[in-house]
Amino acid sequence: VCPSTLKWNWAREANMWLKDVTVRVLGGFCKRSVWTVRENEIAIINDDVLADQLDKEGKIRRKGWASLLMRAGYKTLILDECHRIKNVKKKTIVKDNGEKYKVPACKKADTVLQFAKQVKYFLPISGTPIENRPAEFFPTLNALSPELFPNWWTFAHRYCAAKSNGWGWDFKGASNTEELHQILVNSVMIRRLKKDVLKDLPPKVRSVIPMEIDLKQYEKAETELLSYVAKLQGKSAAKDPKQKAEGLATIERLKQAAVLGKLKASIEWIEDYLESGKKLVVFATHQFVLDELQNHFKKRCVRVDGSTSTSNRMKIVDIFQGDDSVSLFIGNIRAAGVGITLTAASDTLTLELGWTPGGHDQAEDRVHRIGQDADSVTAYYIVAKDTIEEDIAALLDEKRDVLAQVMDGKPAKDRDMLTVLLKKYAEKL
Repeated sequence: VCPSTLKWNWAREANMWLKDVTVRVLGGFCKRSVWTVRENEIAIINDDVLADQLDKEGKIRRKGWASLLMRAGYKTLILDECHRIKNVKKKTIVKDNGEKYKVPACKKADTVLQFAKQVKYFLPISGTPIENRPAEFFPTLNALSPELFPNWWTFAHRYCAAKSNGWGWDFKGASNTEELHQILVNSVMIRRLKKDVLKDLPPKVRSVIPMEIDLKQYEKAETELLSYVAKLQGKSAAKDPKQKAEGLATIERLKQAAVLGKLKASIEWIEDYLESGKKLVVFATHQFVLDELQNHFKKRCVRVDGSTSTSNRMKIVDIFQGDDSVSLFIGNIRAAGVGITLTAASDTLTLELGWTPGGHDQAEDRVHRIGQDADSVTAYYIVAKDTIEEDIAALLDEKRDVLAQVMDGKPAKDRDMLTVLLKKYAEKL
């Protein structure tokens, strides 16, 4: 169980590292009545479709997967980003006839925790299990070990600096934190800091995150590209300047449709990342992508693109480097991918792929340079699943290998990316 933005990354890692497993990725609200668990099966599902969706009357509007999966007989529940499951309070619903009843304020959290208490093995994982205060950790700890953490009242008074404010109780504080830490590490928590595993990490890591998208707009653009390829009738677009320009424009429209389809989910991924308290550098190509990011994150972000003057560019960099309230740098990969230092962040995220690996390498190195305190840098790439982005990513890796061979003095044959992409689409005709 994980955020929707991470489902296909989990599937990719499971298939990479585990042998003889069946990986099933689930999504949407449940329309099944029967579910059979296959041998050695891993089911991956986003947390927001696990619970039933209720209407104002408390009736089920859309059926979640939880009841079906709980009956199916899974033995282990892995809860990724478990810090998201922190609100198990009840809220009062008043019907039109005046009747009152209570439901979970966060149905998602309540459902996940019910599931956790039913399975034999429960593995909650997070880099930031407590975002603000110990009170947030109780729901997870109670599901993980009800023997150690049996009730909220005891936990709150011992570890949340509980105090009465005249009309109720305030549990926003923290108390006996060292005691709580020792209980956790001696019983249910394995904690690994980056410094503990640095010997196993290279200085720079590239991580591809597959992202499922709405294909409606994408398929329309893909049909346009297929029509163009059919019109070529076996000719090489790369040799004719006019045809090459037309081919690049058609592919560009397909790339735009891909990034548009993943933009909402990508913003969710960025929000989840920023919850860790770390800064992030995001690279894109098109103005509409930068605009969407800036409109969403507002004062939390700064921006550099082709219209940014040299003097403003350095002011923006200084703000990102020195202002703790600014956690996100967004930039055009050409304008912001060279000549600046952004070491206040240790990670980058690329939302749109260019045509050369060198451009991406340069952009990654805005954070991977002298002045970087982190011992390892991660360059994330969100790639729209089942789209042209997967083909471009594969070709960029191939080109990167070619460059490495050249640098090492080995012969290598490079290929024109446009020709290869058009050939791939010609095979679909």
